[in-house]
This record gives sequence, structure tokens and C-alpha cells, in this order.
Amino acid sequence: ESDIFLVANHEEEELCLKLHRLGRTSFRAIKNKRDYHKGRKSPSWLYLSRLAAMKEFEFMKALRENGFPVPKPIDWNRHCVLMGLVDGFPLNQVKTLDDKETIYVKLMDILVRFAHHGLIHGDYNE
Repeated sequence: ESDIFLVANHEEEELCLKLHRLGRTSFRAIKNKRDYHKGRKSPSWLYLSRLAAMKEFEFMKALRENGFPVPKPIDWNRHCVLMGLVDGFPLNQVKTLDDKETIYVKLMDILVRFAHHGLIHGDYNE
């Protein structure tokens, strides 16, 4: 659904640039699965991607303001979202964990906090 790039600002601080690409190649059915198009007959991938970027930025901003551990949202324009870079690895790339129980409890606490705010994080669905 998106391409991720490592970029830098004028102070050479590393940031993350996410380019949304809804409806392109393997995500052609996205137009039927998401409510972004609000009844438009044939919305373009760029229009849907712009709406996705705007929603992601606003959600990240609201989550960060409420103390959730999300990247710092910096700005968005068209189908692009600029955010702070998180120093880490996707959990599915980690081969061994020293303290599985602590990590599990932290993740479950975040899930419960999402639920209390009426949210379900898409990454937890898989």
C-alpha cells in the first residue's frame, strides 16, 4: 500500500517519508474495500492515496497527543506523509527475544488502550 524512504532534513536529521499507493498493482480491489471514495464512481489511485495520507497523518497526530507510542508526525502533502524515524526493527524480523513476557505485556497494554479509545490497529489484525 505504500513505499517507505529514509530521508533527511536540512539539519541532516533522518526522517521517514511514506508514499501511499492505494489501488496500484496488487491493491486494485482497495477501491471496493475502503470507504475513502465516498461514492465516487471511479476514484483515481492518487485521490485515494491522498485521502489515506491525510487520515494517517491526523490519526498519528491524535495518537501522539494522547501518549501512544507512534512516530512523530511532521507533515503531509498529496499522498506523502513525513514522520520521525523510529529506531528499531519490525517484530517479525526479530529472531530471538530476551524478555518475551515484558514485550507481550507492553503490546497488550497498547491494544487495550486502543480499545478504550474505540480503535483497532490494522497491524494487529494479522
